[in-house]
Amino acid sequence: MAACEELAVHHERRTKNFSKALEYAHEALKELRGKNNRSKYATTTIGQQQRIERLTKRVVRLEARRDGMTNRDTAPLLLRPHRAAVAGE
Repeated sequence: MAACEELAVHHERRTKNFSKALEYAHEALKELRGKNNRSKYATTTIGQQQRIERLTKRVVRLEARRDGMTNRDTAPLLLRPHRAAVAGE
C-alpha cells in the first residue's frame, strides 16, 4: 500500500508518466479500502482516513493532468502560429 503510493508519487513528479501514476494510486486506494473491509468492525483510523483522502485527491489531480495532456495535443488554439509570414514582410 505504501509502496504503491510512493510509486505514484515517483511517476507523477519524476517521470511525468501520469497514466502509470494513476494506476499505482488506484491500486493503493483499492488495497487501503480492502484492508478496511477485512477488519471485523470495518472502522478506519484517523491516519487511514487521511491517507484515503490524500490518495483520492491524487487520483483526481492525476486524471485532470492526464486528460489535460491528451487535450493539449489536439487543441488548435494552443498551436504556435508560423512566423514566416511576418518575417517575409
